Amino acid sequence: MDTLKPRHIQVADNTSYYVPHWGYVDRVLPCTNDAGSCEYLDAVYDAIFSPATNRFQWMHDVSMLYTFILWAVIGGFLAIFIILRFIKPTGRGNATSQDAENRNSTASPTGWYYRAWRGTQASLRRHLLPESFTSIFGHTTRLQILTLAILCGYLIVFSFIGIVYKTWLTPVKKTTLHNTRTGLGGFSDRIGALAYALTPFTVLLSTRESLLSLATGLPYQSFNFLHRWLGRIILIQSIVHTFGWTLIEGRFYQPQPKVYSEFIKEPYIIWGCVALGFLCLLYVLSIRREGALCAGLFVYRGLLGALAAVEVLDDCFVGVVLSG
Repeated sequence: MDTLKPRHIQVADNTSYYVPHWGYVDRVLPCTNDAGSCEYLDAVYDAIFSPATNRFQWMHDVSMLYTFILWAVIGGFLAIFIILRFIKPTGRGNATSQDAENRNSTASPTGWYYRAWRGTQASLRRHLLPESFTSIFGHTTRLQILTLAILCGYLIVFSFIGIVYKTWLTPVKKTTLHNTRTGLGGFSDRIGALAYALTPFTVLLSTRESLLSLATGLPYQSFNFLHRWLGRIILIQSIVHTFGWTLIEGRFYQPQPKVYSEFIKEPYIIWGCVALGFLCLLYVLSIRREGALCAGLFVYRGLLGALAAVEVLDDCFVGVVLSG
């Protein structure tokens, strides 16, 4: 990343030192730019106090934190499933499953723990397994819809909190123009980071004999619904991420069209566009009518998705952060 540092708006001299930030270009201190640029860099890197919210806000480090929390939550749910599989009661004493099946249906329960487990299980099945919103989601259980709703709620909330909603007008050297720096850059990076964090989980949802199936005991077909909808969410996030930085580089930064012409020729931007094209192709191939016509191409979707994920990583965590 050292070869890319000169592109950032930070200016280093003999008295400067670097403060590392995970997944981001190092912060150069002390800041020797104009006051607006220094305040913008403080918002991107370091905690600043927001009177509007009465708390500290910062954009990049919080984005990384939210991706870690996302995976911690996913890992927590998987851990709960694994624990529940181990503590699940198997019936009276050491009786085998065949003995349990042959047991008279009117036989008394084996104990309070067994009765509580079966009662809770029956209640959850009664409320969560029926299908709902079939006109929108098709034949999908309430549990699957609830899981999707929780993930969507997390993504919506944590896409917007911790962003510094402020505008800075900074001068362009040797011109009378100015750059417009806003929280849109941090928001676009946040969206890209969350999209990338979701990618491995979405791939796991689509694979046979995956860790998810081993942990939950559910067949991989049960995860197809989440796989499809999370894929669409990733596509939307990628489009918003791309649009945000296109607007910044093509409108907010001056002089134009020089800035945008240099920006669009960068290798990481070119590969980012290729990655977005692959994601759009995957979405088209996921549509049933088109999928029936292009069924042979489905074999290559995993390869295309992996390539797209690698390039989106380059786009989200290396390239756009250096355009600052």
